Amino acid sequence: MTLETTMKQCTETISDIWNVIESHVGQPIRHDEKLWGSNLWDRTGLVEEGIIGDASLWTRQILLNRQTPALHTAFATILGTEKLLINQDRYGMFRPAKEHPERATMTNLHLDMNPWKYFTDKDNSYQIEVLTSLDYEDDDDWIVENNEPGCDTIGERHVQGLVNLADNLEEDGVQEKEFGEKH
Repeated sequence: MTLETTMKQCTETISDIWNVIESHVGQPIRHDEKLWGSNLWDRTGLVEEGIIGDASLWTRQILLNRQTPALHTAFATILGTEKLLINQDRYGMFRPAKEHPERATMTNLHLDMNPWKYFTDKDNSYQIEVLTSLDYEDDDDWIVENNEPGCDTIGERHVQGLVNLADNLEEDGVQEKEFGEKH
């Protein structure tokens, strides 16, 4: 994947995020930050968490992003296998809050699973019980599936990742130089 391809995919993804947001609020707002207040933004999903949509999103761009070779390589490297099973979720977006503190999202680390349950369950019977109860007649079932990763004791490995569409600076968090150069 070339830098040009990556930049194009980022641009198309950002546009898709705005398309989803605007479909929720019912009007164009991407170029007018004055419209990003709670009167419209509250329609976009889980505002306090910065999550767009109430259910999994199935746009063409989201599906393309899930198939990006660089992402597959990164996760295959982390998990030690080329055979990956992915799940489907939503977009996240945080409105600038420095000048607008009312836009701030909750202070938490959002994980799609409970790591304590993942590491303490003795078997995957609870996972089987939850997953066999799903009928997928409701979009929420996709989210339930995402949040039920099984358990470590039977050797399942689950990794949650996100695609950041802006360059990270050194002060933004952990950077693994060697990994970044390879992937």
